[in-house]
This record gives sequence, structure tokens and C-alpha cells, in this order.
Amino acid sequence: LAMAVLTALFGRLWCGWACPLGLAQDIIARLRKHRPQRCETANRVRFAILTAVLMALLLGSSLPFLVEPNTQLVRFATKAVSLLMRRSVSVSLAALLLPLIWVLLALVRPRFFCRFICPSGAVLSILSLHAPFRVRLTQNRCTECNACGRVCPTGAITNGRVSQSACINCFACIEVCPQGALWFGAVKGRQQVAPITLQQRRRILRTLLVGITAGLLPSILRRKSPVLRPPTAKNTIPQACIHCFLCVAVCPNGVIVVGADLSPQLDFTAGNCEFRCTACGSVCPTGAINFQNIAQKWRTPVGKARINKEVCFAHNGSGPCMGCYEVCPAEPESAIVGVRTEFGWEAPEVVAERCVGCGTCVFNCPANAITVLP
Repeated sequence: LAMAVLTALFGRLWCGWACPLGLAQDIIARLRKHRPQRCETANRVRFAILTAVLMALLLGSSLPFLVEPNTQLVRFATKAVSLLMRRSVSVSLAALLLPLIWVLLALVRPRFFCRFICPSGAVLSILSLHAPFRVRLTQNRCTECNACGRVCPTGAITNGRVSQSACINCFACIEVCPQGALWFGAVKGRQQVAPITLQQRRRILRTLLVGITAGLLPSILRRKSPVLRPPTAKNTIPQACIHCFLCVAVCPNGVIVVGADLSPQLDFTAGNCEFRCTACGSVCPTGAINFQNIAQKWRTPVGKARINKEVCFAHNGSGPCMGCYEVCPAEPESAIVGVRTEFGWEAPEVVAERCVGCGTCVFNCPANAITVLP
């Protein structure tokens, strides 16, 4: 809310002065001397992506957060710190590669991500359209030397004429203007806005159509097969997860991994979900994983364990084995009990009502005979 108010009054100061991804792009852009150029398609591409993001969010997909700059920073920091600490964290390499790609694209054009992709910047562009404080031109001083246009990182200015939706208030144009014709401030009276032409309306409609179509794709392509989610997150991950992967980073056993849908899910081949661990619930910033104690953690089971009796040593006659019973942490009673078999020893059976799907039996089964089903 504070950022929205700030933008509505002073324009996109956040983009120009506070966004870490923008700062990284400015640093990289200095490695190559190229002249910023105004691109007429930049706004159309950016607002098409914004429309797609909004459509996808309305349909319950959280994948748009993969291109949200602040969330990308959290993912990048999580992976980078884990590498520096030499700790194995199963955050996808995309957590590192995606922000790096956005930054390196600044070698092609300054602030490439800001100009063509950033959905947050597109929202701030809309909020800044009628900002009273903005970069302004004293017309009778301007000689149209275009010194301002040559230094503008977003291509927002040509011969002193500023595109308010693209301007990030970096003030580079004010610094280089030899006539002092550009300044930042407010003026009395309402800003004159040129009417939208028929051609511009058609472009807007095409942009919206492309964005809506792209926004529908995540819902169309979404996997229908159920997956194991972290505790309490079975129904909340698709809508509430912002793909920060903090839960992946803090999981002590590496059980929480990034799935094929780029969302957190459980993989018991690496270990089991510690029965008394509350790490992921403590770090989730959105409540997609929502628990603070053991009672809350297991109020909704992750899934139910299932024993393949054809593979289980005790059931198929290979020999006695009750290892899963011995390690089951379920409270107050074990979720696995022994039943007599024709071989003269006991074999394990799962009591579904007691099982919470922690995966301890899966990880410890010597025959790999146990799976947890959502």
C-alpha cells in the first residue's frame, strides 16, 4: 500500500532507486556502451505479460510469481547462501539462472527486464500515469539535442518528451540536459492528455487478447495427477505459494523439493518428514504452509502409506521384518500394526486412520515396498 501511494504521487521511484534487480541491470549495462533506444512495442509486450499474470492468478495459478522481481530475489538469495554455506539445498537451478538471465539481458538493452517483462513495473506504470510529481520539460529552453534520450535507460524520453508510463525517475536526463530544460516537480492545473486514437485502441485490444490467452495456458496445462504437498499445504499451494522456495531451503532432510509444476512437493526418496519439525511452517511468508506446532502440522494428513504385499519381505515369505513398525512416529499409537501370517511371523499393516503420511516408513523400508499416496 505504501509503495502504491508513493508511486501515485511521485512516479516509479521504487523502480529507479530501490529495486535490486534494476540496480543489477544498471551495473551490467555499464559493461557495454550502447545507446538506449525507444521501443514502441515494449509497453505492449509488458502489458500483455501483466494481463497474462492477472488472468493466471484469477484462475488459481501461482506460477506468475516466477517473474515477480522481489520473489526472484528471495529465491536467488536462498540458493546463493546455501551454496556459500556448502549446504545441499534442492532449490531448482532456475532460482539462480532466471534472475541471472534477466540481468544479463541488460547487455542487449538497458533495463530489458523492466521494459519488456516486469509485471510489477507494469502495475506501477499505471499508478504513476497521473502522478503530480514527475520529470517535466520547460519547452522554450529545449533545443531538441536529445542528450536526455541518449542516457535514458528505459527509452522513455525523446527530445524532452517523457513517456510517464516508462519513466523510472532515475533523473539521468536532468543531469545531462545542457539547457536545464528538464526538472522534477509538480505544476498547477490538470495535465493535458492526448485522446486515444482508433489505432491505439486496436493495439490495446490485441495486447489484452494476447495476455488473456497466455494467462489461460497454466490452467490448461496444469497437471491433474495429485502430488504430495508439505503438511497443511494440500489445497493451498496452487493459490497461495509464491515460489520463494524458503521451505525447500530449510527442510533438514531435503524432503521438500521443487516439483515439475515448479511448486514445493514431497520426495521421500531423500528422507522422511521429521514428525516434530516445524521449519517449513515457520518460514512460509504467505501461509501456504500454515502451522506452528505439531498438532497443527498433522491436523490434515499429507497422505496415507500403502504396503505392496508382493514386495514386502514379511508378506511374501522372504523373512520376518517389522522395520516400519519400529520407526513409525505416529502418536499416540503407531500407524502400523503386526498381523499373523501363514509363515509363522507377523507382517505389517497400515491403520489408515492413524497414518499422517510422514514417509518415515517409506524411507526406512529395506524392500522399498511402501509408498505414500495423496
